[in-house]
Amino acid sequence: MLREGDVDLGAFTPAQLNDPKLMALAERITVIADDNLDLAAFVPAFALARLMDGTMLRVDVKQQFGSPEWPLTLDEQLEKARRCFTFGGLEEGLVPQLHALVMRLNAINDVAGSLARTLG
Repeated sequence: MLREGDVDLGAFTPAQLNDPKLMALAERITVIADDNLDLAAFVPAFALARLMDGTMLRVDVKQQFGSPEWPLTLDEQLEKARRCFTFGGLEEGLVPQLHALVMRLNAINDVAGSLARTLG
């Protein structure tokens, strides 16, 4: 996030995770766990940064992007799906077709067949 302004699956490739510049940045970050026993609870949280001049910056995170409290827009959902398809080597052009299929799942009697036809 600090380097690219975003995090996606490409950030977790062996090449990225072994990047010396990223490792040097990671060495400057400390994560301190709170007393919440739920390891899946990412909020509430805060980030505290001490700049080179000593200035302290704090950002409080009360909602997680993509959660029910801060949902993705349809365009963000489709872009996320497209990026996942691309990372997985799948045809990103299928995303709109799969979205249309998901939107009518309640009316489909043969979901597996409909999915197979969509994926062709």
